[in-house]
Amino acid sequence: DVEKWLLWKESQERCPYTGDHIGFAALFQENEFEVEHIWPRSKSLDDSFRNKTLCRKDENLKKNNRTPFEYMGHDDVRWAAVEARLQKMRASRSGGDGMSLGKIKRFLARSMPDDFTKRQLNDTGYAAREAVAFLERLWPDVGPHAEVTVQAVTGRVTAQLRKLWNLNNILGDGGEKTRSDHRHHAIDALVVACVHSGMTNRLSRYWQARERPDVQRPILRPPWETIRADAERAVTEIVVSHRVRKKVSGQLHKETTYGDTQKDVKTKSGTYRQFVTRKKVEALSKSELAKVPEQDGEGIRDKNVRESVVKWVKDHGGDPKKAFPPYPRCSPNGPEIRKVRLLIKQQKDLMAQVATGYADIGDNHHIAIYRLPSGKTDFEVVSLYEASRRLAKREPVVQRERGDGSQFIMSLSPGDTLDFPDGDKAGKRIVQGVWESGVVVTQNHVDAVGSTVWRPNANSIVKQGAKKLSVDPIGRVRPAND
Repeated sequence: DVEKWLLWKESQERCPYTGDHIGFAALFQENEFEVEHIWPRSKSLDDSFRNKTLCRKDENLKKNNRTPFEYMGHDDVRWAAVEARLQKMRASRSGGDGMSLGKIKRFLARSMPDDFTKRQLNDTGYAAREAVAFLERLWPDVGPHAEVTVQAVTGRVTAQLRKLWNLNNILGDGGEKTRSDHRHHAIDALVVACVHSGMTNRLSRYWQARERPDVQRPILRPPWETIRADAERAVTEIVVSHRVRKKVSGQLHKETTYGDTQKDVKTKSGTYRQFVTRKKVEALSKSELAKVPEQDGEGIRDKNVRESVVKWVKDHGGDPKKAFPPYPRCSPNGPEIRKVRLLIKQQKDLMAQVATGYADIGDNHHIAIYRLPSGKTDFEVVSLYEASRRLAKREPVVQRERGDGSQFIMSLSPGDTLDFPDGDKAGKRIVQGVWESGVVVTQNHVDAVGSTVWRPNANSIVKQGAKKLSVDPIGRVRPAND
């Protein structure tokens, strides 16, 4: 019903084929209209949203196993009406309300591309063939009596069996696959392991003939009666393995370079050095436009230029990304203002000295956490730039000994696993990044979309008794060497 609703709104509550208004009751209660594949699924193998629309039920039966043009392209009047109707349904912008341009092009296509079905099958075909070839080195294909048969299973077959065997809602309340949880891969793997060629063949024959109203969906029973309960129990024990990113490689600093003004700016949070750079007016943010150097220590350096640019943006909608071109001038005959000198304030030790000035240090490599002789927690955040410098000088990248009597507790890099024993955040969490202030960005080990982000600092990690774990590629857990 969710898909029906989206298609209903996309088509502006009208049937693209007939122009009939689609009422709520007619669609959701009386079933006078139904979801229809623009290009027949048996030919395109495409069951995605981009290949679906709504159609009056009797009209869909007439269309049968044909594309829209094959069905009504011979009737110039009807085809012209369809074209006009679709243009009215077109979304005004990408991602906006209405039908996408891609779907309209598909609807109006005179024919399916000759290699469309082949491309659909080959989307992941190369990777599947390589995987099969590798596995067949271990289990060669010796015929029907082979101890192990290696075969690739399409995502379509996996999805159908997952649904038939009631495995979709193990990780969520809805009836669809839950991609927000990394463990959905394990459920797919279980289904693939249970598939045999007979199931694939029966589903394939059904898809080829499903456009006919008399065709019934095949009954494919679960491989054993308790598969749902067994899978649910096994999934709760999975620890998701994440790659730990400790390699000293990548961008050591950001590309933008700054000049040192030799001026310090004192604030409540500390003393900062003032740097200057040149920036295109289109790239300015609203916050940068709002700052005044005399008050904030940051902003467009030249007062006349700042006032001209701020006024121009305000008069042209308020969004600097859409206000240019054309460009403002300080005076009627003056040059166009395309770039400005922009002041920023930053701690000098967070800037890397490069050949042309200074640059913001790039990502942080790790945080090292220590316990001082007094019992307090201390930390050191090491940037990728500093880690590279240590490596070049043959120094330890992670310094366990600082020479001040402090005890090394652990180091944390992106991908490391922390186990919190108590509280509402109890469980295993993966380090996503480290901030200069000592904040460690974490999320639940099963979270695939970042919906469980939590940012404890080094002190709270130690206070809560979190332990660093090592998780190997197949999910086996042991204490980390830290």
